[in-house]
Amino acid sequence: MTFFRRILSYMKPYLLFAVLGPLFMVLEVAMDLFQPRLMQNIIDIGLASMDLEYILWMGLFMVVVAIAGLGGGAGCSYFATVAGVSMGTDLRREAFKRVQELSLRDLDHLQTGSLITRLTNDIIQVQEISIMMMRILVRAPLLIVGSLVMAIILSPKLSLILAALIPLLLLAVFLIIRKSFPVFGEVQEKLDGLNTVTRENLAGVRVVKAFVRQDHEKKRFGQANQKLVKITEKAARIVALIHPIMVLLLNGGIILAVYFGGKLSSDGELSTGQLMAYINYLTQLLMSLLMVSIILIRFSRAEASAKRIIEILDTVPELKSPVKPVHPAANTGELVFDHVCFAYGRDGDEADALYDISFVLKRGTTTAIVGTTGSGKSTLLNLIPRMYDVTSGRILLDGIDIREMDLMDLRKRCGMVPQEAVLLSGTIRENISYGKPGATETEIIAAAETAQAADFIMKTEKGFDTVLTQRGTNLSGGQKQRLAIARALLPDPALLVLDDSLSALDADTATRLQKALSEKRQDRTSLIVAQRIAQVVSCDKIIVLDNGRIVDQARHNILLGRCGLYRDIVRSQNGGGEGDG
Repeated sequence: MTFFRRILSYMKPYLLFAVLGPLFMVLEVAMDLFQPRLMQNIIDIGLASMDLEYILWMGLFMVVVAIAGLGGGAGCSYFATVAGVSMGTDLRREAFKRVQELSLRDLDHLQTGSLITRLTNDIIQVQEISIMMMRILVRAPLLIVGSLVMAIILSPKLSLILAALIPLLLLAVFLIIRKSFPVFGEVQEKLDGLNTVTRENLAGVRVVKAFVRQDHEKKRFGQANQKLVKITEKAARIVALIHPIMVLLLNGGIILAVYFGGKLSSDGELSTGQLMAYINYLTQLLMSLLMVSIILIRFSRAEASAKRIIEILDTVPELKSPVKPVHPAANTGELVFDHVCFAYGRDGDEADALYDISFVLKRGTTTAIVGTTGSGKSTLLNLIPRMYDVTSGRILLDGIDIREMDLMDLRKRCGMVPQEAVLLSGTIRENISYGKPGATETEIIAAAETAQAADFIMKTEKGFDTVLTQRGTNLSGGQKQRLAIARALLPDPALLVLDDSLSALDADTATRLQKALSEKRQDRTSLIVAQRIAQVVSCDKIIVLDNGRIVDQARHNILLGRCGLYRDIVRSQNGGGEGDG
């Protein structure tokens, strides 16, 4: 209940709708409680005296009462839906906002598939139960109290039946809810697992097809799906118990009411109309208890969902901007790694991925990082815009520790091109201007020309207005890389970071691109991760990484003479030759 109470705090802006809904429901309940008494009068007065006019007038009055009740129900549904959907929208927006603030380590912990479930299915569960609470949890208690009072007024003796039925029902509901709550939490977890498998399959569909692993993926999906089916069936079995129990109690109550009511009627203590009205009130009361039991079971699932949503909202971002950030006076892109160590894992319980990394990138220079697979190249680059924080040591940008800088300011100073060229659904223009939404046409074209992308863009049917499919699947790998580079260049960052972003380019295009980068802004500092040595031989400095440590750093010719690992990399790419400067 604690978690759901937190969620309901998001209902405050829509309090007027949340109040109007139940008020309209009061009208519907009042009309429903009035109907059995009208029917009683028709039987005891109209039919007893065969007064047709009285019967017609009372019948017409019952229609008016029914229409009034219908209006109350419709009004309640409208206002409850507006309040519930609006609350769900705000909750989803707040949760999504928090996700945007989380670090990569936070996101790794929560898992993408789980986050998707929480932002969609879990919020829908909470939204629906909120609407039901404003309708059923207002209607049902009022009907229970009203029906009970009216039944007692009609026949206190006959109402002893209720004294026996209600405790039995409440006990059954309590036991079912207590058993169902942990099961519904497990249902959401299994749904997370299914979403994760689905997402991974769709994201890696080309790999799946290339390695003919469709059968394996079907089996993997089937296993996750079967786990969800089993736990869902278990939850359904628990919930299914409530209906036969309620039907048994309801029918038993009616049978007892007819039996004892018939005796009271024959003794002259209860009229036929009163007995009919009593049975109606008994039915209303027990059906209301059924509605309450169903919504309480639904509530146990919503509480599990609320707990998962609150986990997102309560996750404190690992990386934050300082309260009083320092803004570097200069914007030269000069970068310093000072004895930096880094380990993955929240508690630092994993081995260092980087150890004692120290180097300096002077303004206007181009530095390359090379090394074997898994040596820590991409990890090192992720530390620059604070995607992760260093375990020890420090990173300085323009003389300021990046942990003392505003995160947005830091990242605006760095033009990042990730290893995978991620493009978004939309036009080429929208993708290039993603980091600078207000960019002019001239600026967009200039960035595309520098990235050697303008030629292929203009050959498309609509040029910069060409619509890209999801993840840019209608472009080649090299074209996607060039668009990603253009996107990073558009804001004109002082520091440009390329994570193996030329790997899909042919040698001629890569050469022209590097030449254009050096000509367009000679004072820009650049850091390049590359697999091909030919792309870095002209760099001012080359850093050689191995197993998270710097083996050496110098120019190409110097490294050839003194760094065995670098020499091995060059030989492997030159077919055994030494290479040259």
